[in-house]
Amino acid sequence: MKKNKPFPELLFVWALPKKHHMSHWDALSPRTSVMPPWLYLAALSQLEAVLHVGPHKTGSTTLQVAIVENRLIRRLIQADGYLVADDCPGPVPAHTAKNGVNFAFAARNSSGFECAQCRWLVRAAEQAAAAAQHLFYTSEELSLANTHVIAHVSAALRGAGYAVRFVVVYRRLHDRLPSEHREVYPLSGGGVGAYMTLTQYVTMHLHRIDTPSDFAHLCRTLAHHGAVSVLDFRSAVGQPNSSFVTEFVCSQLRAPSTCAALRTTPGLRRTAGAANARSPSLTPIYDIAYGVGAASGVHTIALRAMVFEIRRQLRRNPDLPLPVVCVEPGTRAQLWKLAQSEEGAALRRPLTRAETSELRDDFDRKVDSFCSVDVEALVMEPAWQRPLDAVRAVL
Repeated sequence: MKKNKPFPELLFVWALPKKHHMSHWDALSPRTSVMPPWLYLAALSQLEAVLHVGPHKTGSTTLQVAIVENRLIRRLIQADGYLVADDCPGPVPAHTAKNGVNFAFAARNSSGFECAQCRWLVRAAEQAAAAAQHLFYTSEELSLANTHVIAHVSAALRGAGYAVRFVVVYRRLHDRLPSEHREVYPLSGGGVGAYMTLTQYVTMHLHRIDTPSDFAHLCRTLAHHGAVSVLDFRSAVGQPNSSFVTEFVCSQLRAPSTCAALRTTPGLRRTAGAANARSPSLTPIYDIAYGVGAASGVHTIALRAMVFEIRRQLRRNPDLPLPVVCVEPGTRAQLWKLAQSEEGAALRRPLTRAETSELRDDFDRKVDSFCSVDVEALVMEPAWQRPLDAVRAVL
């Protein structure tokens, strides 16, 4: 019988000394690995700056809300010796989940790391170092920064006496896409022409999806300027007393008091892991609302009123048929190839037969739901005529 692992399945990349002939990325070990003793001892004896860089649609907002805005978790992390860098000047208010974008945007647009936000980072690092605190910064926007910005960030933190470690979260393609679609749509203002259903979105944006080489390139770029840890978004799956935020705090921040509190306090863990994205159940409602608006020839719709009326009609008529259209076989095949390639890029090795089988099962289960309401068929359904009249009345 296999023993339970003390930590979830993690992917680690660590920076090696220049005299070592192995590349940074080649140090990536399949699924789990043990930090080399020399690096572990160095980490114990030096303050660490942990920079969470996303990328997008990998649970960043959930993590940021939990660590930055949850007062109890924040106090626990501070008691564990961390300064949370979340008061950067800029349009996003201090001590809010997305405050980190102020620095990321300014640094990306600054020449030579000369900006008020850049100076803020240096001051925050010096302040934390003077108090013998580790430093934590989070913004998924930093994953889009070029190598010059990353080099400046790393140099500034090392100059303050920190060992730099970047944390990258890996999330499977077929989990990211629906989440991304729910974030983009519905558009503010109720514009009909710009709306895309999930099936349209997947098909039209297939060529714009981050490629496996992008993920590997991000890790390689970061590894030139510090240690890199890659956390599997699914790391909490099957783990008792766990959540994504819990695993991040325990395995990446290595904050013992906060970790213990999250593992032993279900209410705190549920609060920290609360989803921030729109419910998937609203997606077909939006499909109907925008589809009816387009069929009626209008440019904008009263979205809130239409959603309310569609939901009311569905509650009153639970047996209404809902025709759907799903991704075509060719698109599905392309998605599968990309999903395999990304998983292999994350592991930095070919998938085993068992891993391919698990990935395929997960892929099929998720992609089977990549469907949208076929509004053209729906408006032809006799059972929908009276409900649609009521929906059109609130366009």
